[in-house]
Amino acid sequence: MKIFLQLISGVSISIFLIFFLRKHAKFIKLIDNPCARKKHTGNIPTIGGISIYFSVIFSSFFITNSITEIHYLLLFFLPVFIISLIDDIKPQNWIVRIAFQFFSAFLVVRFLGYEITTLDNIIFFEKIDLGVFSQLFSILLIMFMVNAFNFIDGHDGLSSSFFIFALIFLTINNLHIEYFTNLILSPLIATLVFLYFNLSNRYKIFLGDSGSSLLGFLFGCLIITAHNDFDLGISSSFTLFLAPIPVLDLISVLVLRLYYGKSLFQADRLHVHLIMKDLGFLNFQILLFLLIINFLIFAIIMQFKSFTHISYAFIIIQVIYIITLIKLSKKVTVYEKGN
Repeated sequence: MKIFLQLISGVSISIFLIFFLRKHAKFIKLIDNPCARKKHTGNIPTIGGISIYFSVIFSSFFITNSITEIHYLLLFFLPVFIISLIDDIKPQNWIVRIAFQFFSAFLVVRFLGYEITTLDNIIFFEKIDLGVFSQLFSILLIMFMVNAFNFIDGHDGLSSSFFIFALIFLTINNLHIEYFTNLILSPLIATLVFLYFNLSNRYKIFLGDSGSSLLGFLFGCLIITAHNDFDLGISSSFTLFLAPIPVLDLISVLVLRLYYGKSLFQADRLHVHLIMKDLGFLNFQILLFLLIINFLIFAIIMQFKSFTHISYAFIIIQVIYIITLIKLSKKVTVYEKGN
């Protein structure tokens, strides 16, 4: 009954917020206009992040009538949320954004205890005790996920679908743990509602930088929780690879920028979904293909019980991914060296 009430309240609050914010998006300047790098049609409201953020706050409080773990996570995310909203209106310097991400991640790790202290049998070691580096590792992991989801958020449905896929997997494997379901149910519902509107034609909205950063932040925190507290039947460090495509794409884009002599921090069209778009793939083909590839990589990694084998498999997949992107990008003249 409690889950049903949370479902109803989450959907209702999300829909109300989306329609309310769409109506005022132009006034608050949360509109994404087409340009050379952004080839969508029309001026689209970037209010997905705000709708998810406040939907999670209100729906969680409505059910529990108290402040819960998810509220503290959203409170500590607030610095990133604010700078990301500003970035949606007027692009900000990457140093400022990274600084805000570090601060929010530090708050979560330091005051809520979201910290990975050990990694299972990785490469040549049976177990790595991170020791004094555990907090720094956890902070960097959360920051990495924030940017991974931000990088992949250049196509309708991508970042939200990867987030939903990971949360559904965690939910199915941990339904018996009330604490965990309470932590992820509200974000899952709010993101599902967003995805519906994001894929619609009449009421289309975008996540915006605030939304993609929010999903990455929550994902980073959730995989730390899953890593430490839940038995998935395999290496606990497997949780680091619950969203393979965002991770692969972030690393690959940085490698490709170095390969083409471009700035690591300058936005471009070297992401897999944008390259596919430039090569003539249709929107639904790109979304379906990348979701299938994400699932297949996930399924492959699931076959390995030790983190050593998972790491080897992921490195091989990463190399193949980079080589494939380089070959595909060369078919698009704008990515030739020296351009």
